[in-house]
Amino acid sequence: MKLDAVKSLIAVAISALLAYACYEICNYEHVRWVIAAGAFVSIGTPMMLALGVSSQQERSSAMLKTLSWVFLLISPL
Repeated sequence: MKLDAVKSLIAVAISALLAYACYEICNYEHVRWVIAAGAFVSIGTPMMLALGVSSQQERSSAMLKTLSWVFLLISPL
């Protein structure tokens, strides 16, 4: 597995912005950081795997990206 630094940095930046949006939307002061941290981890992990990681085997790479995108799109439900 190979990590592309630029795409991974973009994925982390997007997930940080979405986590900040969740932080601002939350009305309860005592759980804002928990919501932001959970959003960052649950959005950042699959986005980093979908965008920033590639494998030498084409099949493994396609399955990893497909699973990551499916998790990323279904997790908000």
